[in-house]
Amino acid sequence: MKYMDIGGITLQQIQICLSVADNKSFTKAAAEMHLSQPTLSKKIADLEIQLGIILFIRGKNSSVKVTPAGKELFKEWKKMLSGFQDVLLKATEIQACNNPRLVVTTTPSAQTQAFLLPVVHKFQERNPSIDVRIENESISEQLKGLLDNEIDVVLVNSYRQDLFDREDISWEMVLHCCWSVGMLKSNPLAGRKTICIEDLRMQGFVLPNDRFFGEMVNGLCNAHGFTPRISYYTKYFSGMSLSVRKSNEIFITDRYMQEYYNQDCVYYDLPETESGILMAGRAGETNEVVLEFKRLAREYFKRIDDTGRGDWKIAGIGTIGAC
Repeated sequence: MKYMDIGGITLQQIQICLSVADNKSFTKAAAEMHLSQPTLSKKIADLEIQLGIILFIRGKNSSVKVTPAGKELFKEWKKMLSGFQDVLLKATEIQACNNPRLVVTTTPSAQTQAFLLPVVHKFQERNPSIDVRIENESISEQLKGLLDNEIDVVLVNSYRQDLFDREDISWEMVLHCCWSVGMLKSNPLAGRKTICIEDLRMQGFVLPNDRFFGEMVNGLCNAHGFTPRISYYTKYFSGMSLSVRKSNEIFITDRYMQEYYNQDCVYYDLPETESGILMAGRAGETNEVVLEFKRLAREYFKRIDDTGRGDWKIAGIGTIGAC
């Protein structure tokens, strides 16, 4: 049997030959492989010389036929490439298991310093080999990410808990607080010690352009006998405190939203209301990394809940008052 030096054969050469055979055209194969036709033709010619085997018969009008020897070779090469791709995929999965990733999400309006970052930092201290990523997405996008296995843990405001009331999702309330009302310091209400929802009857509400949040605010006001007067709609939650420009305007937020921390505004808790953070994940979760994070989060959030109704300091932000 003739000795063949196959050490110089590349995967690209094999892929080029298979592409020509499938397309029955050098021109189409060149386009598919992102090569010029002369370059592709030379690579095949070099391979034929190296192997001492004619792989293709070039006909008129750019027609191409695979030789019997080429057919036999290409049949095995296809199996080899398929096996190569399979083992690469398996290796990638093994590496992912050895270097697990945890994806945690919340909304862009969330004050992550108030509840999320401390948990992530503590988790990474205990599990330095785990790659933890934090994403900001809409609540509906987070639900989709959970169902598509792209997200592991969701931490969001509880006003949309209806989205997570489904058999394939498990959720729980992990932080509790009141809704709060924010206003400019020039607002006549800002001189009071306490404020209740009834006091907001004549105020202009600045709301985000979010139908479900609007329905929540409307429900709070309706329960006290009035319909909120809408002064302005902002595109995002983060625009509410900036858009309050009049002394008779207010906005609704809570201590776990960024809007609670605008230094140009004053805030009053509304103790007859309920808000907070829910933690959601896939029902029947078995990934130990995810379960460990959720256990740590519960422990941490319980300490916040136990003390957060008194004084709880957030680094660089200040003190949260009682509900």
